[in-house]
Amino acid sequence: KKPILILNWTPNFIEKLYDGKFVEFPNYSKKCETDPKWGTNKKEVYDCGNPKNGWLKKVVSRNFPKEWPCAFEILKNIDFNNSMISELTKQLEYGKMPLKRVAYQWFDQHKDLWKKWIPKNCIAK
Repeated sequence: KKPILILNWTPNFIEKLYDGKFVEFPNYSKKCETDPKWGTNKKEVYDCGNPKNGWLKKVVSRNFPKEWPCAFEILKNIDFNNSMISELTKQLEYGKMPLKRVAYQWFDQHKDLWKKWIPKNCIAK
């Protein structure tokens, strides 16, 4: 029942283990990295938050859309939210579940979601 302070980012499994909230630091600025007078601690740099609105990127080769059009459409449709990623990483990192087990369990529990990611013209008959 003692308070703790954790350096964290989101998504991350820590947010599934502990209740809490993020400390709101001053908004990020390049000056935060170079000018100690800019931030809250006048003797140090990097006393601001990280840039916001970061994202996980999906990357493919230049020829991927042409060579694998269905796979490309599926990849564009895949959309995990922070809560999903946090839960999956919690099972892997904290729960020590094997990757395949986590993946198969997720697929089994989220059929309605991932089936929407597959375009109808890409389903084998």
